[in-house]
Amino acid sequence: MPLSDYEKQVLAQMEAQLASDDPALATRLGSSHATTQPRKIAWGVVLAIVGITALVTGVALGGGIASVLVGVSGFVLMVAGVMLVLVGLRGVSVLGNQKSQRKASDKSSFMDRQQDRWDQRNAQP
Repeated sequence: MPLSDYEKQVLAQMEAQLASDDPALATRLGSSHATTQPRKIAWGVVLAIVGITALVTGVALGGGIASVLVGVSGFVLMVAGVMLVLVGLRGVSVLGNQKSQRKASDKSSFMDRQQDRWDQRNAQP
């Protein structure tokens, strides 16, 4: 549901007030566009590949404490690499805007229903 002209005007006034009160916060909140960090993504991929290699090596070594340590450290490196890639992809929407907008509208309708139920409950004596 789109905003009315009045709501747009009130929102613009609120944004202007925030920018004048706390410019640093307004800058941080305003930069919500998708940002990728190629260096972190590259290091994450390299770390994940090293982790997978260490994990396979640990499995190939057979039994023993050394193979377990190599396998566990490989798994930890692999997970760290994936997390680094995800941090590098910060803000990128994989599902697309339509699904995220639909989910936001579903949440708002859910919250509206909950608010209505609360109001009905409080209105009864």
